[in-house]
Amino acid sequence: MLVASFVVALVAALAAVAAVAYARGQKVAADRSATASERAATAAELSAKAALTAEERALRSEQDMAAMQARLVTSEVIYPTPSEEVQGFDFLRIEVKNHSDAPVHLPRIAELRNSSAWVTGFQIGWKVVEDYTDSYRDPEVLGPGESHRFPAEFVIDESKLPKGATWEPTAVVISFTDARGVRWRRTGNEEPRREL
Repeated sequence: MLVASFVVALVAALAAVAAVAYARGQKVAADRSATASERAATAAELSAKAALTAEERALRSEQDMAAMQARLVTSEVIYPTPSEEVQGFDFLRIEVKNHSDAPVHLPRIAELRNSSAWVTGFQIGWKVVEDYTDSYRDPEVLGPGESHRFPAEFVIDESKLPKGATWEPTAVVISFTDARGVRWRRTGNEEPRREL
């Protein structure tokens, strides 16, 4: 009987050990499954981010390509030479140049800015001279490598400028249409922006 009691106790102990081992195995399997699920979710998230990043890169590349010609259209202020000033020619000229290998259409001076836009309620600044000569016309097209000089004059007498104001233009804003038909606006050497 002692042996029988011992065998029953031993079987009960072995069953308890087996139950603990089984429970541990289930927990390890559940942990592995959770870890695998987490890894799969992380991989899916990274894949989605990579796809979004690729889309963003493609969009940026497309926008960059669209602006490529627009970056090659520049403006420069040309001041009168001393001999021109002696002759009474006091116009500035704003040279717009197409450095690209395709034409640009309807190049225009959209705005000439200076440091002091208002004096006692009167707007001052620069404006493009539209009636420079009877034969003067703004160009319809600037071909590759071509440039055009737009004459500009000061709107108000320099003597009415407030102290510290400058008469020189501080920014030239040009607008034009590229070879693909997109209208652009560019301030100085800043990045060109599409006109909507």
